[in-house]
Amino acid sequence: MEREEARRLAMDRRHHCHVLIEEHGPDLLRALAAELAGAIEDYHRATPGRGDAIDFEPLPRGGFLVSRATPPRATLQCRPDYSTQALNCNWAHPGDEEGEMVEVPFNLHFTVDDADKLGFRHGARAFRGVAEVAEFLLTPVLFPGSKRIDP
Repeated sequence: MEREEARRLAMDRRHHCHVLIEEHGPDLLRALAAELAGAIEDYHRATPGRGDAIDFEPLPRGGFLVSRATPPRATLQCRPDYSTQALNCNWAHPGDEEGEMVEVPFNLHFTVDDADKLGFRHGARAFRGVAEVAEFLLTPVLFPGSKRIDP
């Protein structure tokens, strides 16, 4: 009996989390997009004259694209999938061979804490807020060679 009750409670919790992500996930993505755009603006202000062509472009359904047109070129594209509770991302960067771009697909997973606050995790790493997520996503684009994203 206890096992059935525990299973029912776990199913209820999963359903509750799914509903929260479906309802409030777009708000979290808007906050992340605003944080990313602001961080890119801050980068441009802090590095005048470098000529780094780094752009942020919102995509339909809450996704976004960050691109670096100056060498070393890189792109980061992320699109939410609320039904699978994931932010599906693809980071493309120069490979070892000249002109070759290597694509690294990875996911950030939506999380819901005990207070029903939404967040993200990547593997075992739980992010403390959108600023930390933005730093994680932008570092390999803004500072190539400094950090790689593991799938």
